[in-house]
Amino acid sequence: SDDVFEGRREARNGYANHREQLNVEKMGTAYHEKMKHLNEEVTEKEMRDGLRGSSNTTPGDSGITTTILRLLPPGTTSAILLPILSAMLAFGMVPNEWKKVNVALIPKGHGDFRPIALIETAYKIVERVIKQRFWAACDLARGPVFSGDNFAYQQGKGCE
Repeated sequence: SDDVFEGRREARNGYANHREQLNVEKMGTAYHEKMKHLNEEVTEKEMRDGLRGSSNTTPGDSGITTTILRLLPPGTTSAILLPILSAMLAFGMVPNEWKKVNVALIPKGHGDFRPIALIETAYKIVERVIKQRFWAACDLARGPVFSGDNFAYQQGKGCE
């Protein structure tokens, strides 16, 4: 089992090194150093924050809710999810079963309905990790990428 994860880690690091070379050529070394966190493995804290940021919403086909993940014995959730979430980010791949979305129609009144997408709980967690890393990258890139007049992709700023 450790050999499998070590092989995945080596492949992920090779891919990350290739992306690093491309980014350094385009943006420079200092900028790339600031963005290094985007390629790192998902941390225990990021996973826990992803779990905390979710109410016990309706899960996908597996039926696994955030409550179930929170109630597992200590270390179990990390042992199961961290390698999967890290591999998803490293390789940019999502398990096929997680790509399935169930759409439910919620009545709004007056005969109208609002569709909601029901996706796997673990997929919701990785989405939150990506979102947090994206906002952190935008904050770090504010100088070299965003001018003072550009409000795109900056939390708390808008065109109001």
